[in-house]
Amino acid sequence: MTVINSVACPICGCLCDDIEVTVENNEVVKVKNGCAICESKFIGYRGEHRIKTPLMRKDGKLVPVSMNEAVHAAAEILANATYPILYGWSSTSSEAQRVGVELTEEVGGIMDNTAVVCHGPSILGVQEVGIPTCTLGQIRHRADLIIYWGCDPWSAHPRHLERYTSFTEGRFEKSEWKAYMQKLKSQAGQKKMQSAMRIETASLR
Repeated sequence: MTVINSVACPICGCLCDDIEVTVENNEVVKVKNGCAICESKFIGYRGEHRIKTPLMRKDGKLVPVSMNEAVHAAAEILANATYPILYGWSSTSSEAQRVGVELTEEVGGIMDNTAVVCHGPSILGVQEVGIPTCTLGQIRHRADLIIYWGCDPWSAHPRHLERYTSFTEGRFEKSEWKAYMQKLKSQAGQKKMQSAMRIETASLR
């Protein structure tokens, strides 16, 4: 059993790099520090629904074939294509994306990813008028106001609030959540003191 630290999760834009995975018999059996989406991806790859054998359509039906046959057929399709689009990549490792870029250049195609579906309109807007940007580190350390607009970070990026906004301690900006909890503790302490004073006053009477 091997424990690997500081693993980067490629599933969403948070790119959490503090994931700890436990590997046994060359399989990930435990994930620590990851959100529910992270765990489902790292461990779910062993699920029964995963396609582990290449499939090709023959006589209108998908049938299992060898890896060599599948690679040869894919290479033939790419070689005969006029202007292929290599699409996907969003949940793929950087190493695999690097190979994809090289392959796309080799066949004279173009690359696109699944973000075009949800970010297509915003990308067009950026091309028209531009956009102010910053790194996640700058958000964590310097931003004093974060507005989540038209999104659901709890579902799409579960650790974004924990790592970059409300629950994190930045270099120049403190955690709003910690400040809120300290305020609640202070208020609770004041109430206890007031209650103790009322009891003491009542006993003196």
